[in-house]
Amino acid sequence: MNNKNALVITLGSEPQVVTLTLHALKKQYPAFKIEELYVVHTSPAESEVKRALSKLKDFFGNNSHDRLTVSFVPVTDRDKNVTDIESVSSISAFFKTIFRLLRQLKKNGYTVYLNASGGRKPMAIYSTVAAQILFDENDKAFYLTSSRSLVESKSLTPTEPSHWTKLIEIPILPWSEVDPAITVAAMHDDILTEPDFWKSLHRHKRKTLLMGFVYVKLTDSERKILFEVIRKGGSSSEIAKRLGKSRKTVEHQLGSIYAKIKEWFTMPQHVKLNREFLIREFKDFI
Repeated sequence: MNNKNALVITLGSEPQVVTLTLHALKKQYPAFKIEELYVVHTSPAESEVKRALSKLKDFFGNNSHDRLTVSFVPVTDRDKNVTDIESVSSISAFFKTIFRLLRQLKKNGYTVYLNASGGRKPMAIYSTVAAQILFDENDKAFYLTSSRSLVESKSLTPTEPSHWTKLIEIPILPWSEVDPAITVAAMHDDILTEPDFWKSLHRHKRKTLLMGFVYVKLTDSERKILFEVIRKGGSSSEIAKRLGKSRKTVEHQLGSIYAKIKEWFTMPQHVKLNREFLIREFKDFI
């Protein structure tokens, strides 16, 4: 294990997001020593992004940064550089790029600090998704905020008393702590970008949650009532006759099932539940 720290930043049209993040990180978290910096970017032929890259390369080439290793990571799709994040395919390409970078750093034992303030909004969204899949309790994600005067100055470092910049830590809930299946899936290329995987995972998690309710929360008698509603249907009187109960008992136990559903799934008490709801939610699993 390397026990090193890496900083990953998404870049849009403003190079400030990179240099000011380093400045704020050093000021707010002096104990954090960043050895490696990765700047994730699109590759348009002519644009502000290209000029931002040029400014950053000049900045890091002309300044000493405590032996900081700087790497520029282009977003690619089938080995071709992506020019902008403006379509489903380009968003998918960005996610694969940031996901593979973060995964490789974690595999190599790095603690990762992520700032996805730069670039288009989908870059921030999918960077956060990748972090939720791969991060552990030692990794951190930030959002950068700066004074208007500093932003308008275009300065790569604060130079005036009115200039200020701050990193706001974003809470990240590691999905691997919620579902260990995520940890296994994260080790395989592309599987997390496949719709069928997400559908299967969602179905599995939904089934687990519903079955947990059925076999943990309900009594044996309530479970039998639920099964009758789902499998055979009928009125309360018909269900009562099949189970050898009174109609009043069936209706009382149905009311108890509804109340427990609201508690289990943290539903508002004013929500009205009925048999159609039970059939819709449980029919595929019972």
